[in-house]
Amino acid sequence: MRIRLESKASCHDLSSFLYLAASNLAGWYLCASGKNNSSTLVLLNPGRSGVNAQYNAFFLADESVSLAGYLPVSAEKVGDLEYRSYSSEAGSIWERTDSLQEGRFHVTNELQLIMSGSVCMSKMGEIIMQEPCRAAPVVARPRKPICIEYKDHAGKLLPNSACARLAKQI
Repeated sequence: MRIRLESKASCHDLSSFLYLAASNLAGWYLCASGKNNSSTLVLLNPGRSGVNAQYNAFFLADESVSLAGYLPVSAEKVGDLEYRSYSSEAGSIWERTDSLQEGRFHVTNELQLIMSGSVCMSKMGEIIMQEPCRAAPVVARPRKPICIEYKDHAGKLLPNSACARLAKQI
């Protein structure tokens, strides 16, 4: 089977592709990736816009096609196989890094800068998701935000300098 794709935009020129997404027109764009650009990432227009809109991502390599996962429309390419997106929710700013590994997208880093609210923290500095908090609550204020890194759904308090990119998003 042979598939012929015609790109509407390149990885480095998303303006025309974002126009397609905003106007709910069909479209896609292609990104060469891997060693010597030997594989291709195809991002399909989600057909809708909004803060939660995601591309359907397909990975083409060695004449095979596989679902690579989903990538937020707001994601920017920051490396050969790495995309970063920002969002805000309930007094927090989030940074999410998705990396393409072995043909699939994985969330490799997630940071949260809490501007208002509180989190429950154990003595080991880990964030505890329990209500009510039976450990030490840490309160965030606009002048004293809290930076948290999430890996495998476990949160850990970090120095605010680790969230410097998020502070610039304000």
